[in-house]
Amino acid sequence: MREHRREPYDVIYQFSAIESAAVPSALRRVVPLVIHPETHSAGELRFLVAERRLSRRCQPPHVFALVAAIMSFRSIVQRLSIRHARLLVCISSVFRDHLVRDYRFPVEATVVIPNPVRIDRFTTAERQVGDPPIVLVLGRVSTRKGIEDVVAVAGVLRERNIEVRLRIVGGPSLWSDYTRLLEDLPPENAEYVGPVSSSAVPDLLGESDILLQASKYEPFALTVAEALAAGVPVVATTEVGAIEGVDNTVVQAVEPGDIEQMVAAIVALLARLRADPTQLRAKARSEAERLFSPDVVCHQISAALERLVDGDPDGLEPSGNAGERLVVGPSVDVRRVDALQD
Repeated sequence: MREHRREPYDVIYQFSAIESAAVPSALRRVVPLVIHPETHSAGELRFLVAERRLSRRCQPPHVFALVAAIMSFRSIVQRLSIRHARLLVCISSVFRDHLVRDYRFPVEATVVIPNPVRIDRFTTAERQVGDPPIVLVLGRVSTRKGIEDVVAVAGVLRERNIEVRLRIVGGPSLWSDYTRLLEDLPPENAEYVGPVSSSAVPDLLGESDILLQASKYEPFALTVAEALAAGVPVVATTEVGAIEGVDNTVVQAVEPGDIEQMVAAIVALLARLRADPTQLRAKARSEAERLFSPDVVCHQISAALERLVDGDPDGLEPSGNAGERLVVGPSVDVRRVDALQD
C-alpha cells in the first residue's frame, strides 16, 4: 500500500496461483487484479475422485482422503478468490472452459494466451527415425496423466508387433504416485527411466521421435511445447491445452482414454516421419516459434494488460495472427512483463 501511494500501480498481476493472501483487499478495490493461473483445484479434484481406484492401488487410503479434503477446501477458496479478478489470463481455451464452468467466472473477462518456451534451449538436428522409433512419455507419473492408458498403449503396440519403443520419464508429484502402474509395462517394448533434471530434457527430446501426452486434464503441458521446439511431433488428447492452434501435420489429437486412437495416431505420425523426417521436424519447430516464443507470448500479455488499463472490455482477446508483434503503450511498466521470459 505504501508503494502504491508513492507510485500508483496500474494493475496487479498474480501469476500461477488463483488464491493469495498477499494482496490487501483495499488495494484490490482500486487497482484491477489480473490472475494468470496454471491449474485449478476443482479440476485436480475431479480427476482425483474419478481415479480413486487407481489411487488406492498405488497409495494408502489415508493419502487419498487427505488430498481430497485439501483440494475440496482449496476449490471453495479459489471459487471465492477468482471473483476479485478483472481479467483472467488462461493458458488454453480448454482450461478456460474448465474455469468458467467450475468457478462460474464470466467468459467475457478472459483472454487465452499460451505459456512461453525458451526455444533456443532446443535444436532440431537432422536425423532419421530411430531403430526402433522412440515414443517418449515425459511428465509426472501421477493422477490425471493417463498413465494407465500409456501402459495399455504399450501392450497393444506389442501385441500388434508394431516396431516402436515407449520410454516413460518422470517422477511422482508431492501428493500422487502412480509409479506402481508402470510395473505392468511390457519389457519387450517399454521402459521406465524415472525422473530426470530439466537440463536433461533437450537431449532426451533430441533422442525421441514422437511425444505421447495421454492426460485426462492438462491446462497446458509444457512438455508438448518443448517437444515441438525440439522438432518432435506429438500425439496428445484433446484435453491438452498446448496443442491448440498447432498445425495438424505435427500434432495428432485423440480423445482421452481412447487407446485405439492413440495407437493409430502413433502409427500415422511414424509414417509421416519416415517419409520426410527433415520437413516434419522443421514444421514442428516453426509451430513452436510461431506460438510459444517468449517474445510472442509476452507481447500478447502486455497487450492484454494495456487494453485492461485503457478500459477496453471488448478488446481483451488477442487479435491478428499468433505470431504478430503487438505494440505496448507507455502506461504499463513492461519491464515487469518482459521479466516473464525469465
